[in-house]
Amino acid sequence: MTNIFSYLKDHEQHIFQTVETLVKAESPSHDKALVDECGQVLQDLFKEHLGLTAEVFKQESAGNHLKFTYGDGDEQILIIVHFDTVWDKGRLSLRIDGNRAYGPGIFDMKSGILLSLWAVKAIKELNILMVV
Repeated sequence: MTNIFSYLKDHEQHIFQTVETLVKAESPSHDKALVDECGQVLQDLFKEHLGLTAEVFKQESAGNHLKFTYGDGDEQILIIVHFDTVWDKGRLSLRIDGNRAYGPGIFDMKSGILLSLWAVKAIKELNILMVV
């Protein structure tokens, strides 16, 4: 556990940069185009950090659904999340106040997605769990 904590602490700035990137990709639930644009940002982040390509499930009136598969068989890691927000475009912007950050989806759910991504990345890079 200490190794994972140290790894994440060492990458704290980079983790925040990924959160900032995703939060700035606004994704109001009722705006399919923006949700899909945000989904592309998410795909780019998963590709960059874990080498994963999403399986995209096209939707007609809502944002496309994405599936990232990491591992094989019983060794797969499952993370279920959403990345749309209730905020209209431009309603909230990313704002930093001391050691706190505010913005659309920063707490629910975009930071959670990226903390999951970074946890898997730490496990992979530290060879803690041998997942192919």
